[in-house]
Amino acid sequence: MDYIFAYGSLLSHYSRTHYSGITAKPVSATIKGWSRSWCAAYPDEGATYAGAIVDDAAELDGVLIETEIDQGLMEREREYRFSELRQDALNYDRRELRLNSSDRIHICETIAPKLPSQQLPLPQSYIDTCLIGCYELKGVEGMARFIDQTTAWEGIWLNDRGAHVYPRSSPISFFHAQQIDNILERKGVLKNRASLT
Repeated sequence: MDYIFAYGSLLSHYSRTHYSGITAKPVSATIKGWSRSWCAAYPDEGATYAGAIVDDAAELDGVLIETEIDQGLMEREREYRFSELRQDALNYDRRELRLNSSDRIHICETIAPKLPSQQLPLPQSYIDTCLIGCYELKGVEGMARFIDQTTAWEGIWLNDRGAHVYPRSSPISFFHAQQIDNILERKGVLKNRASLT
């Protein structure tokens, strides 16, 4: 079987089911030797998203999801390569998931990391989608861990909540928007966000 270690927008139930038809139950996991940054440029969408980079000193929270690596998923993740992970690098609840030695686990590795720019900014609608997924899985603590484990918050970051740039975004309620802004403020990164002009 194939699994994907999801660490960005696929954390969101709405984004992965509505746009990619992934319905398997996610299992919380942590991978050693990888870090997350706002560094995955999508020129055709005019934006930059979360990317994973090999980093021996880091660990990264995410979820394991059983899914076929089909054409639709490859198109969604077209600016990444599907790199296979070693099972012994993963920490997860074996009561929730039993992997066989033949199971393959993939992570979407950033091919050419680049900081968000004026031409390819980091959209708030993407951040919201990721953090809503974290909240669904582990509440406010999950959102805080995501923020702590992610770098490049100083890149060009635009508040597009009024007109979503990210085409696979999750709907966001006023309650979630407030929660997200509060924790971004508490973590000291909200100051980097600009208004969409």
